[in-house]
Amino acid sequence: MTTTEAARVAFEITLPSGGRVPDGLRVFIARDPSLRGAVRAQWEPRRLQGGTLGDGLDVLTLAVTGVLALPSAIETVKRWVSSQGGEAASVVISRDGVSVTISGVEDAEQLQNLAAALLPPPSASVEELGDQDPSAVS
Repeated sequence: MTTTEAARVAFEITLPSGGRVPDGLRVFIARDPSLRGAVRAQWEPRRLQGGTLGDGLDVLTLAVTGVLALPSAIETVKRWVSSQGGEAASVVISRDGVSVTISGVEDAEQLQNLAAALLPPPSASVEELGDQDPSAVS
């Protein structure tokens, strides 16, 4: 596994209700030139807990290459959220049981704190990153 592959981390984005976010967010992320090559947004089946049936909805997954790209990705999500209304007026970004809510009104320092909360500890080894399959998120 290369260093780049080891640095890739996936995040799930949902509505606060747990529902699927509009596809417009995926398109918005894909079109942001500052994220090209560093972040990939795609639909994936929702990960299920053992013994549950789930709801059959896909979740938007962000595959971020390198920890330095995460604040930019969150800033892009914030810009999209701030332009929305209704239920999409906030989204939840989750990773390994840690969730943060983006409501579109966060300042730069708050975005940095949210990004730090989602990142693995600096001493985390590749094995501690959970079931991330770096080859599956290119």
